[in-house]
Amino acid sequence: MVQSAVKETQLEGEVFYPPSEIVQNAHIKEYDSLYRYSIEDPEGFWGERAEELEWYRKWDKVLDDSNPPFFKWYVGAKTNIVHNALDRHMKTYRKNKLALIWEGEPGDTRS
Repeated sequence: MVQSAVKETQLEGEVFYPPSEIVQNAHIKEYDSLYRYSIEDPEGFWGERAEELEWYRKWDKVLDDSNPPFFKWYVGAKTNIVHNALDRHMKTYRKNKLALIWEGEPGDTRS
C-alpha cells in the first residue's frame, strides 16, 4: 500500500490565487484534503470516484494488490467507457452542448 506521507509544498516566487467566484464554482474546492485522502485511503478514494460513472456490473473489490506489481482495479466490474464519456449524456441537458472548441494561435476559434 501507499505510505501515509503528504509533503507540504513551499511556494517560491509570486503566487496568483484565483478569484473567490472561480473557487466557489470549482469542481474540486479542497484540493489538499482530497489529495491527502487519495494517498491515505486509495481504495476509498477511487471507490468514491468510480461511483460517478455508470456500471453494468459493480466491482467486487476496488483494488486487488495481492500480486504486485500486477495490480487489478475494479475487480469483477463491467462498464463501457464510451457510454460514460458520451452516451449517458444524451439523457441530460448536455446532449446538445458543444463538446470541443478548437483555438488557434492567433485566438480564432472553430467548433
